[in-house]
Amino acid sequence: MKWRIVVALLIVSVRMTDAHPYVRHLQILPNGHVRFDNGPELDLIHLRLEIRKMSNERPQPNVSLLPDRRTNYANVAAVLVEFQRAGYNHLGFTGIETSN
Repeated sequence: MKWRIVVALLIVSVRMTDAHPYVRHLQILPNGHVRFDNGPELDLIHLRLEIRKMSNERPQPNVSLLPDRRTNYANVAAVLVEFQRAGYNHLGFTGIETSN
């Protein structure tokens, strides 16, 4: 039974990969800024501009949120609000960043 669930999950993940060819990783830093794929730090205003650019891409990239373990919930919520306002749907959480 367990291997059937694993196979089903693999099929779903392959289909998601086919539909969305790439993922952008977004770190949420303790100071409230964000960083895409180890790029420069962005404040919420610049994040809003980047979301607008990504919204125009076809297909839209999946965005994987990775909050730093030292950040507070208000910072995470502020980032989520920016994506919600833009109507961006390809968003998920990866885990908690454990950097020092």
